[in-house]
This record gives sequence, structure tokens and C-alpha cells, in this order.
Amino acid sequence: MARRLIVTAGWCAAAVLAVLVGLLAVNIIGDGLTSPSTRAMSEDEVDRELAVQPGAPSVSTGVGDSPRPDGGVVRTYTTPAGTVVGRCTGNLPEVVSMSPAQGYSVHDRDTGPQSDDADGEFRRGDGGRGDRVEFEIVCTGGVPELVADS
Repeated sequence: MARRLIVTAGWCAAAVLAVLVGLLAVNIIGDGLTSPSTRAMSEDEVDRELAVQPGAPSVSTGVGDSPRPDGGVVRTYTTPAGTVVGRCTGNLPEVVSMSPAQGYSVHDRDTGPQSDDADGEFRRGDGGRGDRVEFEIVCTGGVPELVADS
């Protein structure tokens, strides 16, 4: 009987020791296992971080003109289906980039400067007519404008 009591007490002591070692290990590792160690950055913080990076490209946020070293103007547009960045070099329009919103994908995009207008299209799902957002980038006085296709 005494032997059984010693074995049971030893087993309980080993279990308690194992739990304590586990808790100590989690405490040493820190909060990284149980809570996020980073937070989302604001748009302004991202711009500041990118501005201090060597060789980082210029970043344009929101709708507005951004002069480019090549003399062109870049403008960013937000649509219900995603974000479009357009550029005019002289009067040659270009779709620089398209970033679809959740649920949409890029279906069509003109690449490079175009002689008349630069087209693009976002689609959602199977691409039925109601699930398309088509647009054109045109240049007016060397400034890109987004025109929705109907």
C-alpha cells in the first residue's frame, strides 16, 4: 500500500512539473504564441516607411496627380471592383496597374502606352454582364482620366 502511494505521488509530482515547465516555456517565448506581435500600419505610416527605403519608387495614394521623372502624370482611381492606376506620357494613356477588390479579378488590361485610350476590365464570378466593371484611361491635357464604359 505504501509503495502504491509513493508511485501515485511521484506520478502526480511529474505531471505538475511537466505543466510548470510548459507554462515557463510559454512565458519565456512571450506573447507571440497567444497574441499578434504586429499591428496593421496606416496608409501614412506605409508611405513614410517607403519614402525612407533606398531606391524605393514614389508612391501615390488616393486620387491625385503624381509627376514622373519621364514627364508623365500618374493618377490612382478607386472603383467598386478595384483600384486602377493610370498614366499619361504626353497624350498617350496607359493602365499602369489594376488591383481587384475581393471577389473580383482582372479580366482584361491594355499594356503599354496606347494611341487612343487604354482599356481595362474587372470581373466577378462567372463574368455575367452585371458582374463586369469596364473602364478606359484617356488623356486630357496630359492628365489621365478614368471613364467608365457602359
